[in-house]
Amino acid sequence: MNVELLNGADLQGITNIDCGEPFWKFPKLSYAQIKNINFSFGNGSITIFNCDAESLIFEDFRFDRSSMIFKSIIKNSTFKNTKLTFDISDTTFENCDFSNSKFTGGFEEYGFRRCKFINCKFTSAFWKNTYILASWFIDCQFIDFKIVNSSIKGFKVNNLNQEVKLIFENCSVVNGLIEIGTS
Repeated sequence: MNVELLNGADLQGITNIDCGEPFWKFPKLSYAQIKNINFSFGNGSITIFNCDAESLIFEDFRFDRSSMIFKSIIKNSTFKNTKLTFDISDTTFENCDFSNSKFTGGFEEYGFRRCKFINCKFTSAFWKNTYILASWFIDCQFIDFKIVNSSIKGFKVNNLNQEVKLIFENCSVVNGLIEIGTS
């Protein structure tokens, strides 16, 4: 299937109609330019691999644990009120909104590796039992953002202020909380 045919699609509320279970058979989005797809109020497993994505809407979406995002660029997208449980590696999120998102990793089994977040919002997000490894947060908003019971090894920010220091609660490992220059 040419996944670019999905551009502009409204897939709100998508689930597997046959048995009421999450929409497991969604095509793998890979090596494509995808944009303007609305997945709001749905649930299921989604894989995004080596894509340039823009204006994806995952508001109130429930990602299944088998979801993955690898080697992609995601811009101007929303993950508001989303349940996140997946692995993300080598991905850049730019101008994305993670407000009120919940990440439940299951004892640090899922998380973020070598990711960049540029000008992203994490207002009132709550991420628990995850890992964040060698990831950058540049010009991001962290209002009331909490990361709980997680392993942090390489959390790089361009402004290491008090707001950032208050993000972490009961994290067994917080290594590499580093302020970096952006020039």
